[in-house]
Amino acid sequence: MQPQKQPQSAAAPRPKTDGRRVALCLAGLVWAALLALVLLFARPQPGTTHLTIETGRINRRAGGPAVRRPDGPVNVNTATLEELTQIKHVGPALAEKIILERETNGPFYYREDLLNVSGIGEKTLQKLDGQFCLD
Repeated sequence: MQPQKQPQSAAAPRPKTDGRRVALCLAGLVWAALLALVLLFARPQPGTTHLTIETGRINRRAGGPAVRRPDGPVNVNTATLEELTQIKHVGPALAEKIILERETNGPFYYREDLLNVSGIGEKTLQKLDGQFCLD
């Protein structure tokens, strides 16, 4: 009697795995996941303002908050209450009035437009010169 042949399965036999190869593959996946997380959270979020330290320039995206340059002016058209109070001679009350005027009548196009703010006259405007910008 002849030995009976074992029926072969339809699936191909699985190759033996090398433990080192699996470990390297898993390490690569972990590094890829970490890199993806870093890139996800390091990306600038829409609507934010970023200051380039090397050039001192501001990269503004629509709707972003104003950022005071280290030695430059504050944009009165986009600045928050806190940012406006960084201007010498501008306290919280005057900052609120600037924001109210801006929200009521739109952005300031000329420095003289600030004269429409209650509490800012010619002398105050002269004191503020150089500390604010309109763009």
